[in-house]
Amino acid sequence: MSGGTKPMNDFHGRGHVRTEPRPARPRAFALLDDTQRGAFLAQWDAVQTGFAADPRGAAEAAERLVGELADSVARRVAEIADAVRRPVADTATGTMAGPPAPDEETWRVQLLRCREAFHLLIDS
Repeated sequence: MSGGTKPMNDFHGRGHVRTEPRPARPRAFALLDDTQRGAFLAQWDAVQTGFAADPRGAAEAAERLVGELADSVARRVAEIADAVRRPVADTATGTMAGPPAPDEETWRVQLLRCREAFHLLIDS
């Protein structure tokens, strides 16, 4: 297919063509908070600025910075994965022991947690 379109499967497995990428959803959480993001951006600016005076040093600093950023993001992704695997409180009893009780509200809450995590990861 031309123009960057790819066949996609809908929820029921029927193929269709999406011509435009789905825009990122607004979300309450991010892989980095504003403070972390700002610190990484400031360090990146310093690395780029330092290139003229010390190209090798700037390249090495860039590698370290990308490694630190990747580690921070990986830790956050692990936290998200752990959070969605945590049992949801049984809405009927309010307990959290064992797997979630099979009532609809418990599964709805679990699906909402997974949906938020999914969109955070897919849109990042």
